[in-house]
Amino acid sequence: MPPVLSCVAVIPARWASSRLPGKPLADLAGVPMVLRVLAQAEAAHRIQRALVATDDPRIAAVVAAAGGEVVMTDPTLASGSDRVAAAWTGWACIPTWCSIFRATCRWCRPAISTP
Repeated sequence: MPPVLSCVAVIPARWASSRLPGKPLADLAGVPMVLRVLAQAEAAHRIQRALVATDDPRIAAVVAAAGGEVVMTDPTLASGSDRVAAAWTGWACIPTWCSIFRATCRWCRPAISTP
């Protein structure tokens, strides 16, 4: 049986936003938005694993260059929730809790995001 993690944070990050294409890489005070969200997820003390689920190699490259974990997903997926579900496919662990961190989490205090 695969190991069990108590909490995994998954950040869906899609390039082709209809309102703001490339939003995950938008500069927020010198840091791409997706990295701000990833930092908040990693800072939440009960989260054991944080990763970005993306459909775009530009986002993946920025996250990987910063030392983050990336899972590539199908660009035709309709929603962030679908992207999170796709990221779970093939995991070698079973999370007992999954927290989805959206772009709005970029300024949240990590304690707020902790289950």
